Amino acid sequence: MPERSQLKACMNSSCISKSSGTQQMSITIPKVSHLTFSEAVHRADIVFSFHRGTHGDGHSFDGRGGVLAHAFAPVDGRFHYDADEKWSTHPAQGSDTYDLESVALHEIGHLLGLGHSTERDAVMFSSIRPGSLKRQLYANDIRGVRALYGLRP
Repeated sequence: MPERSQLKACMNSSCISKSSGTQQMSITIPKVSHLTFSEAVHRADIVFSFHRGTHGDGHSFDGRGGVLAHAFAPVDGRFHYDADEKWSTHPAQGSDTYDLESVALHEIGHLLGLGHSTERDAVMFSSIRPGSLKRQLYANDIRGVRALYGLRP
């Protein structure tokens, strides 16, 4: 496996708050790639933030029930959650609340260069139901990361 690459992440542009999504990344992604994650204090490769409606990136949010988040391809590092959605790190099954960590894992996949999967169980499937968790990479997700970064199974 190639030498590990460290990606630093923070919750907002000033890199002060800790993201639970960052913690999940540090558990999941390194198992299948040479990437590691840590919380940044000043300068970050990935910046998580919450926005509503038009917020200056050309990809407006649509309020509750539509687009949950978006992230930009590798080297950009911006990751935006829709602030109008209901978020939790422990949503109740059947609730109208989305899991912050599951959506983070999906959007980090985009930041790493992954597209959407047609496999319903995959983290990179194009949608997630409120109250559900997708915190483990599916075989399809793992193959995608390994293919992008030239890693063998």
